[in-house]
Amino acid sequence: MNFEAPEIDYDSEAEVAEGETALTTEEELNALRDAANEALATIANKQNAVTQALVRRTLLGEEELQMLWWLVGGHSVTQDCPFAKIAAAAQPFILANELGRMTNASPGPATIRALLAKAGVRSKGVSVRDAANAVDLDWARKVSGSPAVSPLTTPLHFALEKRAEIGDDAAWQAGWAALTGLAMDLSLPADQLAELFYREHLFLRVSS
Repeated sequence: MNFEAPEIDYDSEAEVAEGETALTTEEELNALRDAANEALATIANKQNAVTQALVRRTLLGEEELQMLWWLVGGHSVTQDCPFAKIAAAAQPFILANELGRMTNASPGPATIRALLAKAGVRSKGVSVRDAANAVDLDWARKVSGSPAVSPLTTPLHFALEKRAEIGDDAAWQAGWAALTGLAMDLSLPADQLAELFYREHLFLRVSS
């Protein structure tokens, strides 16, 4: 918040003014100015904290609304088709990414896995290899296009990056496994894989 500099009237009583010099008057005025500035800064800081809290609450409300409309509609924004039409192996990455794009602040909703389940991501096991190979190459390239993608902190996005970089469904796997330290045939329940991919998305693209 911005405040204009306040104008302060100053008037000394006659008996006080008799003992004052220009220097002491300046010192008193400076002290008065500093006290006024400190008080205004305290007010501004408290008001800013309230404003920031309201902005965050508004963003979270918008996030909730967008996710609910997405879930009720049952239609993939990026694939332009119903959730059920997306290949089962690709669903964990595609649907988690779409939820991530609707998230305004970390850590996102506590019910993220339930939202993914409602969207059709089941608990049946799926391998990272199959999930990465099931998505379109252009989609993989776009989603993994961040300088913060790393084999240590974002191994699932890194899988997409390696596949997009090499352009082959098999050749990327050995390098990915060597750099991440994960097994080439690593398999997880689809809903868990989707949640991990969602968390990686927040780490890469959503503020705390």
